[in-house]
Amino acid sequence: QAVYADLAKSKSAGDWNVRLEAASRLTDQALAQAVYADIAENVAENPAYKVPSEGLGLAAAKKLTDPALFADAAKKCRNVRVRNVVVEKLTDQALLAQIAKNDSSDWVREKALDNVTDQALLTDIAQMASAWGVRLKAAQRLTDQTLAQAVYVDLAKRVSTTGTSEALRDR
Repeated sequence: QAVYADLAKSKSAGDWNVRLEAASRLTDQALAQAVYADIAENVAENPAYKVPSEGLGLAAAKKLTDPALFADAAKKCRNVRVRNVVVEKLTDQALLAQIAKNDSSDWVREKALDNVTDQALLTDIAQMASAWGVRLKAAQRLTDQTLAQAVYVDLAKRVSTTGTSEALRDR
C-alpha cells in the first residue's frame, strides 16, 4: 500500500496512467479520490507534456465519488467533456445553478441545468443566465407560469434586435 500511495501521489514522473492505476489499488479511499480529482482537473483541452489525456481524465472523473472533490473538480476542470462528467454527478443545487449560469460551455451549462430542481434557483437562472438558450430552458421548467411568461417577453425583446428571434421562437 505504501508503494501505491507513493506512486499515486507522485507528479514528478508525469505518468498519469501509473497514478490512476496506483490510485485504483489503494485501500485509502480519501487519497484515491484526491488523485482522481487531481487527474480530472488537470486535463487540458490541448494536452501538452505532462498533462493527462482526455480519456484518462474521463476515467478518473468516473471514479470520483466524494461530493466535495467532484464539486471542486467541476469548478477547476479545464476540459469540457471531463467537466461534463463531473457536473453530471453534482447534487449541490447552488453550484449547479452557478455553473448553469456561467460556464463557458453550452453543453456543460445545459447538463448543470438538467440537474437543478429548486424553483428559486431555476427562476434565478431564467432571469440571469448569460446564455439565452439556458434562460429559455430554465423558464420552461418554472412552475410559476406568470414568471415564465415574463422571461419569454424579456428574451423576445432582447433577441428581436439581433436577428435570432426566429430561432428562439422555433425552440
